[in-house]
Amino acid sequence: RWVGNPVITRMREQHHIRFPQKIPSQVSVLTEDEIEELRRRLEGMPDWFGSVSRFMVAIFGYSGLRRSELRRARITDIDTENWQIVVAHPKGEKSWATEGVAKILKPARQGVLAFLEERKEYLREHGCDCHEALVPYAFRDGRVGYFTDGMWGSVKDDAQRHAGMPFSMQQLRASFAQMCKDRGASIEAVSRALRHSTTVTTERYYARIRPEDAFRELEAVFDRKK
Repeated sequence: RWVGNPVITRMREQHHIRFPQKIPSQVSVLTEDEIEELRRRLEGMPDWFGSVSRFMVAIFGYSGLRRSELRRARITDIDTENWQIVVAHPKGEKSWATEGVAKILKPARQGVLAFLEERKEYLREHGCDCHEALVPYAFRDGRVGYFTDGMWGSVKDDAQRHAGMPFSMQQLRASFAQMCKDRGASIEAVSRALRHSTTVTTERYYARIRPEDAFRELEAVFDRKK
């Protein structure tokens, strides 16, 4: 196919050959109770990395942002009246993606307010009245800026060691999706919250109806009178 020979494509279309299909892997998620346990264990994590780790888990777990979307967020992107955050740097930026908005769900909101107060104190300690980064970092040369991706990963690694619970940022995003689905949200609503173009990606990599919920739904259908 690469050099312009269509024989394999034609044989496939005419059902002369069949290729094995990739079996979708199980979506790795944390339960709502596990996310809350993780947050509880991080309460004792000290210093700025502790503040950032708690904020990170709250936002990833209850808004579904991607790793870089939170790291590169600006303080002006977050709206604590309507409880949403502008996704100014989405995946696929400058190619196919545009700015979007993510909702911050209720369980994260108190943690967000606590982080914003801790953020003010952190900036004051480093002689900075304000900075555009939602999650700023004071470098050794006195400059305040955004976390680098490597440092962002270090925060997660330190949080994981402190909590004694393995997790990933991607897993927290998937956990948000599955949690919403388990609570009865439609796959279309979950897909929209994750800013996917179709529900196919959502179901393949993030959230699916659980077998027991599917069976319960089918039972209910046949329990209804015609």
